[in-house]
Amino acid sequence: MGWEIEGEPTLPEKKEEGLPMTLDAAKKAIEKAKVDLQIYTQAIKDMKTEAQLLKVEDEEALVLSVDLGIRAKKLAKEINTERDRIVLPAGEFTKAVRNLAKGFTDILDSIEEITKTKNRSFKVLQDQRRLEAQKKIDEETEKLREKVKEEAAAAGVEAVEVPATVLAKTTKTVRTAAGIAYSSEYWKFEAGPVHRNASDYPGIGKPRIIAYAHADKETMYQKGVEAGMKGEPLEKFKFALNEVKFELEIDEEGWATIVSVDGKLLPIIPAEFLMADSKALRKVVDGGQRNIEGVKIWRDDKEVYK
Repeated sequence: MGWEIEGEPTLPEKKEEGLPMTLDAAKKAIEKAKVDLQIYTQAIKDMKTEAQLLKVEDEEALVLSVDLGIRAKKLAKEINTERDRIVLPAGEFTKAVRNLAKGFTDILDSIEEITKTKNRSFKVLQDQRRLEAQKKIDEETEKLREKVKEEAAAAGVEAVEVPATVLAKTTKTVRTAAGIAYSSEYWKFEAGPVHRNASDYPGIGKPRIIAYAHADKETMYQKGVEAGMKGEPLEKFKFALNEVKFELEIDEEGWATIVSVDGKLLPIIPAEFLMADSKALRKVVDGGQRNIEGVKIWRDDKEVYK
């Protein structure tokens, strides 16, 4: 198949003492651990009794209480250290087996991904072929309609309607003896620059002009709303009774877009979508919206095997 496994891993030849290679060995290891930890039983009982009888009513009793708490803490640390020593061989064994299996599953995962990538490429090709075939059918249908109209006109009768032929979309599910595969439609998105002075704004370099306006607050409010302003910039805009400074960006067709008002940058992305990972943005994208200013949206279908 063209796959090679370099340095094929094998289980250790020498079995370390205490490794739970079998259920019986594991049971014996647990019994041994009980014996090893049993030495702490009496000391713990004595300390618990001491704690229950302890009354802290003066400085001398306070010292005894602190001493007991510290001894309990140190003993717990000692027991945890002993526990780690006991389970170390088992942990090393588990780690070795996981690494052994990973050496194989990594290759299998890559095989799965290779097939999915090739499947997606083929489905793109399928769609292209279907669109090309549909285009030819539409052209032939249109020619037929024109011919029917001409013949009907010559005969002095009403032309018969020629129905459109639409090719069926390719099936999304593939069934095999091993299982099934299907494509799950998924749309990704990436929020772009927040404002037009950001370093990653693609329009940097477009012509800009400075303009000034002067009007009463009612007129200014109306103009601000028409320009798409809201929030703080709109409030500042509405009450400007003197000159207001605008920075405008001019596109190729001569349309002007407000970059800032009196130095206050206006956001490109709608306020509710300013967070790239916002749930609101995911909701509208999943709902079918494909054009949001300042947000790049693209399709990235997932291939699922079961």
